[in-house]
Amino acid sequence: MQQAVVLFGGGRWGKEYVADMIRATGAELIWPHEWQRARTFGQVAVIALDEYIAEDALAVAEKLGVPFYPTESHFITFHKHRLRALWNELAVGNPDLMALPFEWLTNGAPSIAPPLFPLIIKPDAYSGSVGVRLVQQPAELNGALDQLKYILKQEQAAYAGDFDVCQDILLEQAIPRKPMSGCESEFTLHLLSRNGQHCLLATAEKQLNPDSYIEIGHTVPAVSIPQAFIEIAVAVTVQMLQQLEVQQCISNWEFIITPNNQITLVEGQLRPSGDRLMKLIQLATGINPFEALLGGEVAAQHHKTACIKWLGPEDILLVDGKYTIPNLPVGWETIIDEAALRVNPEWPGPIDWYNRHVAVVGTL
Repeated sequence: MQQAVVLFGGGRWGKEYVADMIRATGAELIWPHEWQRARTFGQVAVIALDEYIAEDALAVAEKLGVPFYPTESHFITFHKHRLRALWNELAVGNPDLMALPFEWLTNGAPSIAPPLFPLIIKPDAYSGSVGVRLVQQPAELNGALDQLKYILKQEQAAYAGDFDVCQDILLEQAIPRKPMSGCESEFTLHLLSRNGQHCLLATAEKQLNPDSYIEIGHTVPAVSIPQAFIEIAVAVTVQMLQQLEVQQCISNWEFIITPNNQITLVEGQLRPSGDRLMKLIQLATGINPFEALLGGEVAAQHHKTACIKWLGPEDILLVDGKYTIPNLPVGWETIIDEAALRVNPEWPGPIDWYNRHVAVVGTL
């Protein structure tokens, strides 16, 4: 059967490497402007790499008769306060899950009694840790909100004419983390949904910048996370996918383990993860996630530990006009955006999503 994938989005998620992974499946890669070509193929999948273009992808999927997920489910995961409300409903009465107090701000002004400090403030409808900040004391809150509102206006200016960046803000009680050796007590589940059936593709654990919460490294699988927490998270994630009536997608769901041995949801998206995590899954398991989405094998043929680490200026050398990474492990791949480095000589390193120019990828 001839297969095709209509691919929407990309940007900082790495459209080019995703496109290469899709082509490697043997499926035809189709861009949004030529989506009608997909009508001639026997099997079609639609993939949205960015929440802000998911509505366009959903509209095309509907025209093609491709099972995806309801538009309402997109808005539940797109707006973090709605997903948090869904999570809190599931957490009630479940001793393994932690509900999280939150407040949704549509006008930027907090209530008299916001959730307990310390707080995390974040955009209500944006991803990539953009604008996420820890607020320790009430006296810091108004200044932090003003800064986040400024960031959101900058984001809107950057994408003017493409889409409207939601200016709403979410306040949440900061999630306490269980001290764990070798990780931040935070992990991601990557789930595959086909024909309304859901299974775990892979787990990953994170390395985080402690100031910005930017993800500066991932390891697949989540080798430091006890299996009991993984099993709890998988069960509740499948429950959420069922409630959201998801039929077909690769989704990702982020969790933190608390000192009380509970888990709580950080956020979730009905799209593949960025940060080249799809490649890490393939390196670790032998499974191309996009081939699995099209009906390919899900059970891993082999299992390694795959890692990506985003580097800073101190980790690279410029030798004879060429950027290099010294002492790179054998078989590891470098990801160096040389054009970005050359136009940004004061590059501060991967402290935000727009300064992530150097990385290494490989298996242990």
